[in-house]
Amino acid sequence: MDLTYLVPTGFTMTEAPRPIQRSRLQRILRAPLFHFIFIGTCAYLLWPVWNVDEDRLSIRVTAEDVHQLELGWTQQMGRKPTARDRAALIENEIDERLLLEEAFSRGWHRSDGIAQRRLIQNQRFLDPEDQATDEEMLERAYQQGMDQSDVVVRRRLLELMRLTLAAEARRTPPDREALNAYLHDHADQFREPERVQLSHVFLSRDRRGLNLDTDAEALGQRLRQTSPPVKAAVEWGDPLLVRSRLPLWSEDRLARELGTSFARSAMEAPGQQWFGPVDSAYGKHWIFVESRSEAADPELNDVLPRVEAEFLREREKEALRNHVKELREQSEIYVETGLDAPAS
Repeated sequence: MDLTYLVPTGFTMTEAPRPIQRSRLQRILRAPLFHFIFIGTCAYLLWPVWNVDEDRLSIRVTAEDVHQLELGWTQQMGRKPTARDRAALIENEIDERLLLEEAFSRGWHRSDGIAQRRLIQNQRFLDPEDQATDEEMLERAYQQGMDQSDVVVRRRLLELMRLTLAAEARRTPPDREALNAYLHDHADQFREPERVQLSHVFLSRDRRGLNLDTDAEALGQRLRQTSPPVKAAVEWGDPLLVRSRLPLWSEDRLARELGTSFARSAMEAPGQQWFGPVDSAYGKHWIFVESRSEAADPELNDVLPRVEAEFLREREKEALRNHVKELREQSEIYVETGLDAPAS
């Protein structure tokens, strides 16, 4: 039996429509897991904006502050600061303010005995007749903000901060390997310089006056002609606080005792003969170089205390720099230069 499908006039036979296929991206965007991850990521990225730290320290160096720093520099150095000097003054001011703020946050202005005594003395000076107790005087100073403004207290708190950081840096002693490396890297600092051992015959400028040059030439002729023993020759000169026979001294040591001209001549003088006349800060000399010690790089054992001291001093400086750097990163810092602009 044939079956005939009747199709109404005006219609065309077509395939039944298929369900719309969602793209992979659409499925991901509509997934609940994606919504959760997206919202969490946005919250994480925007958290610093939403969660503004109201306690974040703000350091502001005003134009007046800069002016006072420049005045202080000019009074101390006798000249106006250069642009580089000015920048260094500002950076140092910022560092000190940061360290002071930390000292205040640690409560040292209320716990340090030296700072407290200073504040009490200030209050007693303002009113010598006041019969208030030390505790009352101290609390009065805090109420007046004297702990914030007094120069001596501020310097004391800065000293405490630096001492504390230095103590932390020294807590772990350096091992021998670290000290050897430091000695190698700073060889010039610890190298034993050339030294000379000498005797000298001195003629005083004060005593001989205008005859000094003539007397010095006559002394030289006498020394060359007679070749006396060194111990006897030094008796021919004038008295001097510096002894007539000097041990192995470096050029720096000689310069400190008798002046740079004497030191330079002594290092250049030939050995085992009289040499001169040599000028000093006191007069003229004939010198006799008895021996020399050449410059040499020392072994660690020979300079261990010095190397360890310098190593720890460098570690202290580094600890201070790192600590101030951390404080800067945690603070808002502004310097007035016509327009407010962050200094870091």
